Amino acid sequence: RKGVGRSFTQATQEQRESVSYSKLHLRKDKVKNKSVLDLGCNSGWIGKYSIEAGCQRYLGLEKNWRYLDDCADIGVPAAKFDLNEMYKWKEKFDIVLCLATFHYIKDRELFIKSVKNITNELFVLETPVYNGGDTGLMRQEDLEKLLNKYFSEVKYIGESVSPTLDVKLSKRLIYHCLV
Repeated sequence: RKGVGRSFTQATQEQRESVSYSKLHLRKDKVKNKSVLDLGCNSGWIGKYSIEAGCQRYLGLEKNWRYLDDCADIGVPAAKFDLNEMYKWKEKFDIVLCLATFHYIKDRELFIKSVKNITNELFVLETPVYNGGDTGLMRQEDLEKLLNKYFSEVKYIGESVSPTLDVKLSKRLIYHCLV
């Protein structure tokens, strides 16, 4: 089986960076010698980039077995885990990433509280926000209120690259949250 993740090794550096830290406004030196936990790691591209950038330890958590196979194909450590049970996770990491998965979480406040408890330095959140229609997404002001409740400093970084053409439903925002 050829997994989605295999194409990473054939991608150019520019392509790698376009789906990795550059869109999150993180420099490679920010993860060097740091532990990184990736919540909803998908096929492992961010993990591969984190490892190449010199992170001390990387672990991706993913619910979907297909993506876990892709991570294994490119040598990225990942474990099966349902993010709705984040409150059960106890191991701390310097940097915790949550990219395009937050809107799937059932109890968002419990999730954010749990993530704060396992983050040593920085939590990076990329998530779509409510922009009209019946989407089930949080409004930007409600999201910021929630983040500010648990983190000492919340920086709105800007909009991320949207993976779809439907900008109205897929506007994604990036936040850097300091413990």
